[in-house]
Amino acid sequence: MKKLLSILIAIMMLVGLCAPMAISVGAEETADTWDGSANIKWYLDGKAADNGIYELNSAEDLAGFAYVVTAGGTEGRLFTRGVYYDSTTFEILGYNAGPNFTDWKITGMKAYTPTNGDNSVLIAGDKFFYATVSLTCDVILNEGDAADWATSAPIFSWVPIGHCNNVESWADIGSFNGTFDGQGHTVSGMYVDGTTASNAPQDWGEGFFGIIGDANAVTVKNLVLDNFYVKGSIQVGAIAGRTRNGLTFENCLVKNGFVVSPSNSGGYLGQTSAGGEMTVTGCGIENVTIDGYYAGSFAGISNGTDTIFENSYAKTTLTGAPHMGILIGRVSSANHTVTNCYAVVSGTVGEYDDDTGAGKFGIYYGTTDTDPYSTNVSGYYYVKTVADGTTITDATGATEVTLADLTGDAALTTLVDFDFETIWKTTTEGTPVIELRGTVDDGGEDEGEDEGEDEGEDEGEDEGEENVGGEENNGSDKTDGATENTDAATDTEAAKGGCGGSIGIAGVAMIALASGAALVIKRKED
Repeated sequence: MKKLLSILIAIMMLVGLCAPMAISVGAEETADTWDGSANIKWYLDGKAADNGIYELNSAEDLAGFAYVVTAGGTEGRLFTRGVYYDSTTFEILGYNAGPNFTDWKITGMKAYTPTNGDNSVLIAGDKFFYATVSLTCDVILNEGDAADWATSAPIFSWVPIGHCNNVESWADIGSFNGTFDGQGHTVSGMYVDGTTASNAPQDWGEGFFGIIGDANAVTVKNLVLDNFYVKGSIQVGAIAGRTRNGLTFENCLVKNGFVVSPSNSGGYLGQTSAGGEMTVTGCGIENVTIDGYYAGSFAGISNGTDTIFENSYAKTTLTGAPHMGILIGRVSSANHTVTNCYAVVSGTVGEYDDDTGAGKFGIYYGTTDTDPYSTNVSGYYYVKTVADGTTITDATGATEVTLADLTGDAALTTLVDFDFETIWKTTTEGTPVIELRGTVDDGGEDEGEDEGEDEGEDEGEDEGEENVGGEENNGSDKTDGATENTDAATDTEAAKGGCGGSIGIAGVAMIALASGAALVIKRKED
């Protein structure tokens, strides 16, 4: 009887603790709202672990990531030569200004001049070669509706991850060169306005990433960008302004946003360049308006980078461009493969500044430097609602359909080449979405995290440390800050809640109680 009573009491106590633990776990899923600051502790922890894996646990961590990458170039024509951070709070104080910084100021960037005893530590930037950087929570960069930000900017401006002015050598710039895994999380409220740069001929690369890729293949996966406004003078895209060399975009979604530039702009990318091959797979663009001289649902300009589009879709509005394409605004020396994709595109083509005055709209691209370029197509469907008086470029291999043909179960009959068992799924009143997004929206940690860890651990972390190190302490009686004040930082993170929190006291208590109950039962049996 006593044995049974002990078991019942243990079970009742466990059940009683379940609700508090559920609340604690639920709090971890709350989106983290940015306060405009940037933190570097995540980076110091990642360097200390020395496994090529970094975790961004808050909006401030994400902003710190942008600072570190942008400062990752070499000295010379750069505008940054590292970042200063407070060794007590790990908050980034600002850039160590390079020789060109005064001629290149962008909203959201700041220089910092240390003083004796100010707790500042200088650390070099990092391009994250072969490393994996993972986002562990949803992030809100600004509250409000991006549709209002063309006339009234929100509180915070996002500093693109990797940035440069019109430098002569791309090797000098800070650019991301690893794997970024959003783990299904959403970054919302991104506002970028690169046109505020002073004394600069061009602000190259505006978006979530400014410049991405250099000498290493880059992967961006499992990322959702929602409710955004990105504006710049050249090379502007939601995910990245400018890409270089081989890239992979996998299971990414951009939605409910605006991309604006007087030059080249795209829903995903402003411009691809410098050779290599790019793959876009399992990706979507929904309710995005794109305005530029060269405008495309995916990219403004494709220059020298062969691209594979597969199992992806775009639902966009292209406005004002004299050269607009469903996929790409302008193609220059690049080939493309399109497999099992669809697009729903509307818009108004702008006038072209030649004798005819007619703009160009293309099913693949709006214009090319020299025809023909190879486009291999298998299963490409499109719906277009575009103003009359435009020139429609080559549509060989593509199938024009109506919106009704793609809506609901009708898509099963129309999109005969698509895999509706494992990749795509229909929606009741809308067009098909990617089945894999269910995994992404649910977190996608298992698949994405394991894959990212393998990449980070197996391939030369030493090379990733090429631009790291050289810490300089400007305070007094301080260590390098990587291990100092850990308790204070942990307390701050726990107080914030939302991202990166622990399982909570209730969870620990339940684990301890479960162990205790097992001991009681065993003792009675003995």
